Amino acid sequence: ITVFSEADQTYIRDWAVLKTFKTEHYFKISMKRNKQDNDEKSSKGTYVEVDVEDTSYEILLENRSNSIFKGLEMEYCIYYEQEDKTACNQGVYCGDLAIDSINPRSKRMLQTEVVSTYTEELGSGAIYVNNDRSNSGIDNVQRGDIHGIWVRVHMTLPSGAKATREMCYPDSLSNSKAWMTSSIRAGIN
Repeated sequence: ITVFSEADQTYIRDWAVLKTFKTEHYFKISMKRNKQDNDEKSSKGTYVEVDVEDTSYEILLENRSNSIFKGLEMEYCIYYEQEDKTACNQGVYCGDLAIDSINPRSKRMLQTEVVSTYTEELGSGAIYVNNDRSNSGIDNVQRGDIHGIWVRVHMTLPSGAKATREMCYPDSLSNSKAWMTSSIRAGIN
């Protein structure tokens, strides 16, 4: 490599690291969704029953190469929605996780923050305005739903430039959502 100019040597070093970082065979990103009922935030009353569900993601980064990956950073967006009595509000939770480095032939498991959604249902003791449950104009159930997660992993190359790998779960999420740089709150988040 020393026979090349300094600029060419920098390009070759960046290219070798970038090729490994961008190849799924050498650097694999996988995700798993975790859902759990939140009994502390849930409630059951005479008029309203609220069931809260917490969702987070485990993100597994696997360095299958013989090189160390240094200067890693990760950011993510969790997309969700929450109905209320008047609208369906779209929310996004934006977060980041420190990685620093991943040694050769090793894995790193990371956990996102929790996003909470809920289902709120009017109970049998609820009083409807016109006393007609079937035609009151009130939807007696409001639901929340998680749409998915979009992850970006950044790595600093030897030249100081940044390379990025992206992944969505589900894969089609990027077709319907845009990458966000700040959170949009909805529901109880």
